[in-house]
Amino acid sequence: MKRYSVSGLINLLSLCLLITLTGGCSTPSDEPAIGFVDTPRVDEWDTPIINIEGWVYDPDGIKSVKVVLNDQHVFSTVPKLKRADVLKAHPHITTDTPGFLIQADFTGLLEGQDVLAVYSVDINGNRTQLATLDWSGKEQVDWLKRASEVSGWDLEPFYLPVATSGLGDPQAKELVSVYGAKQNETFKIGLRIPVLYMRTTKGRDSDWVFDPDFNTETRSETGKLIAEDALNDTLKRSIEFNIPVLITLNGGIWADASGTEPDWDLIDHLEEDEKNCQWTYEGKVFSDEYLSNLPGSTLSPELSRALTLNVFADEVRYYKKRNLQQAARIIANFAQEHPELFIGINLDPDVYINPFFEGKAWFDYNPDTLRQFRHWLAGTGPYSTGGVLEGEHLSPVLTLADVSDIAQQHFLSWEEVTPPKLKKGVHETSWQELWGQFRRHLVYQHYNDMANWVEEAGVDPYKIFTAQGFAATSEKTMPMPVHIMSPGKNYDTAGMSIEGSKPENGHLGAILYGDSAINTARMENDLSLFANIQSFDLDWGVPEFNLAKIDKPADLPGYDLAYQAVLELLNSNVRYVSPMAWNGSNGIFAGSEGFVSYTSWRNTPAEQAFMDFSSARKGLSRTAKLWPFGFRGISTVDGWTGSKPGSLHGENGKLIINPESGNIRVTSPDFQLRYSGKYIIAIKFNHINEAAELKIVLRDKETGNVLYDSSLTKGAELISNTTSIGYEWMIELEDTDRTQLEIEIRSNEKTVVDHVAIVPIVKNKK
Repeated sequence: MKRYSVSGLINLLSLCLLITLTGGCSTPSDEPAIGFVDTPRVDEWDTPIINIEGWVYDPDGIKSVKVVLNDQHVFSTVPKLKRADVLKAHPHITTDTPGFLIQADFTGLLEGQDVLAVYSVDINGNRTQLATLDWSGKEQVDWLKRASEVSGWDLEPFYLPVATSGLGDPQAKELVSVYGAKQNETFKIGLRIPVLYMRTTKGRDSDWVFDPDFNTETRSETGKLIAEDALNDTLKRSIEFNIPVLITLNGGIWADASGTEPDWDLIDHLEEDEKNCQWTYEGKVFSDEYLSNLPGSTLSPELSRALTLNVFADEVRYYKKRNLQQAARIIANFAQEHPELFIGINLDPDVYINPFFEGKAWFDYNPDTLRQFRHWLAGTGPYSTGGVLEGEHLSPVLTLADVSDIAQQHFLSWEEVTPPKLKKGVHETSWQELWGQFRRHLVYQHYNDMANWVEEAGVDPYKIFTAQGFAATSEKTMPMPVHIMSPGKNYDTAGMSIEGSKPENGHLGAILYGDSAINTARMENDLSLFANIQSFDLDWGVPEFNLAKIDKPADLPGYDLAYQAVLELLNSNVRYVSPMAWNGSNGIFAGSEGFVSYTSWRNTPAEQAFMDFSSARKGLSRTAKLWPFGFRGISTVDGWTGSKPGSLHGENGKLIINPESGNIRVTSPDFQLRYSGKYIIAIKFNHINEAAELKIVLRDKETGNVLYDSSLTKGAELISNTTSIGYEWMIELEDTDRTQLEIEIRSNEKTVVDHVAIVPIVKNKK
């Protein structure tokens, strides 16, 4: 359950990194040239015809700038372009034309794992390497051209809002500079900014009303900044720099973790009264700083004291609703005036029954929470007809005699009913299980309330997301609960469940790190984590994402893992993924002291993978499925399997299918379709025998029923009918939970597939 908060991240790097790697035969007395390659960005070269732009300066004079492909093919120029931005940043430069542009065409020269080296040569022959650029391994498909030819082609975009805090003009400018050329109609870059709606207030004297213009220079008596972000500043920069934003409205456990400031922070003020807090079984409320040495946005975030979630906490609910709606109304107006810039709102990251004591203490035994538990069991009080929670009680409801039997205690009245004291590793009794299910109900109800409050303030429910942490469990603990009423677990689930993270008027937001981010978290059923999430919400989002594991901050996952994770995410109907974090550790410092992998985004394999898919999916909506079978020379089958005898393997961005016996069936991983309607199934064959016969089948994984079965097609027909995209089948389908695509090939020769795509053709949808 531990994780890093975006608010307060230490900016370890300056916003402009000057690469001055030296090489060649320069003597110790020679100073290397300085310079930078602006375009393309490092590891973002994905077309054979490119412009290499940058600048270079050497006081001895520059003779040439060279671009070398695979140590063989050389392109050369001399600096002759004006760069006022460079002269402003480096006033010691004595030439007014340090800029260069090389237009290079590598068509026919690429080998699949290609490297460009960019270096300068001074008048003495000394070289300075400016950049090394890796080819992504595939020429990309022009899906946008095909979209212009097909009426109703779905272009709903996917968003990549990078998490940051303390946003300023330089950060916004750099984001535009770094990603401007990489985003497109269906893959858009943005920012996610936290707004602490219970902390950025007008203070005690003004009853802690939310302040959208909060002065981010405000400090406590100890000198700490109160908060780093103000709502109106964030929205202003979004408009000024044309950057879409996802706003994290955070009034949860992490919102006051950086320090106790009751004069400003409503949470800290409310927590001063223990009746507003979560209690242990013994009736104890710890001081907020009781825990120490926890990972977070400060050296030791204050996570010991948390506000109760029970429905009777009138003071907590009043202030939370008031401040949340004050912020939401401003955002609703922004969304109405600038709909293209509004990705959405995600609410309170990690709504938990406090888990941070890790089995040494269990919460919430607040007296009012226990009162709500009794009403939930009996269907009375707030759960009765006309109550605020009507219909949300345990079903079927229990009598006092039923409760006594389950608890194996003799209760003489409902007031005597007390839930069990939980213990680490103990989950066997029905009474413990029932108490755990109620705790999940509490978390669900709180997210549901917040989503309703935000909708009341004018925000479209389609743009409202939760932000629940789905931490993968260890081998010693049971898998995470899928349902609110899932069986008991042998660890503190903190009230978390997948079902309980989807509000009635809003969408599920999943915080994913480590094994959860790569979709390998163990589940209590046969579905993956992403598939389980889609079973509740096909319009979900990921408000925090990092491939690294929280308990291994020095380990930065490689490109193979990143590619597989991004492939699965983008084939799961997800609407956005927010990587951690723009101002976290830079990937170029992996292995250095102080490097923290689970906040690292810039110059990491994960960033590379997302940028590769940005190019590959240009023109494909967030609901489309694409299996490109690898970039950057990696060998992968993208989860496809083949029938025996026969074999398949990945090779340089291609799927190689060997029938062996003259017949083979290859099957895709499970996927879920977002909409009912027309789809194009597109398969690009790099090689198929003219005598081969082929058909495709779409099958419901649950029932085995065939949803679509094409007739046999001759390879010669495929070759004659192949478009620039590939051979296409236009079909009509219902939305399904678990679907697989089968390709049956009758041939004695191998078949080579470049990619497979399933593209929705949707006209009327929300």
